[in-house]
Amino acid sequence: MITRPAYLLPLHGFYTGLLLFCLTLFSTCTHGSPSGSDEVITPHVRVSLISEQHSIEPGQSFWVALHFDIIAGWHTYWKNAGDSGNPPRIEWQLPQGFSASDIHWPYPQRLPVGPLMNYGYSNEAWLLVRITAADNIKAAQINLNASAAWLVCKEECIPEEGEFSLSLPVAGPGESQSSNRHAQFQLMQQRLPQPSPWSDRIHAGENEIDLRIHIAEHDAGRIEDVYFFPARYG
Repeated sequence: MITRPAYLLPLHGFYTGLLLFCLTLFSTCTHGSPSGSDEVITPHVRVSLISEQHSIEPGQSFWVALHFDIIAGWHTYWKNAGDSGNPPRIEWQLPQGFSASDIHWPYPQRLPVGPLMNYGYSNEAWLLVRITAADNIKAAQINLNASAAWLVCKEECIPEEGEFSLSLPVAGPGESQSSNRHAQFQLMQQRLPQPSPWSDRIHAGENEIDLRIHIAEHDAGRIEDVYFFPARYG
């Protein structure tokens, strides 16, 4: 377990560039702190690197997640943070022959701050990544190492970062075992965006977007809320 210091910064929509600079500065200032842990604790979040598998086998593809427990009133960000903030980022150091996907982002919450609309997660966040193991693994155990940086925000934002390491035993073909988090991973996969079952048409003008979705009558009554989340800022 690693406990990190944090720096307090104001948050405004036009300070995104400043926040990026501060993230870089913060990472430099903490370069000499300990590394190699499955968990990082700060005053605002407990961040863990977890796996759906207790053990893996060669060639297997499986989920891992950077999991955030966030204190009440604070939040982190989605891949499009909205009018202010920045999304978390993860850099992997994996064994030879292993690969990692981009982050799979569960759909976010709307996080209004004054006149701004942000997108992110409160209470907890799961940043899902698909790891594919090498076809040949000679070691009895492998280590997944990751460096991560994120913002945790209320009305102000604090840049934080951590080094994570997760060890998994290597099993024989057909002998890998799921972890006690397997059911939670399955639940979070249901919160990943899915292709729409309905036809749609979109027209982007100079100052507006016209999006029309044609929903079958028997499906329309199942809809409780509709909101358009842009995948990219701007």
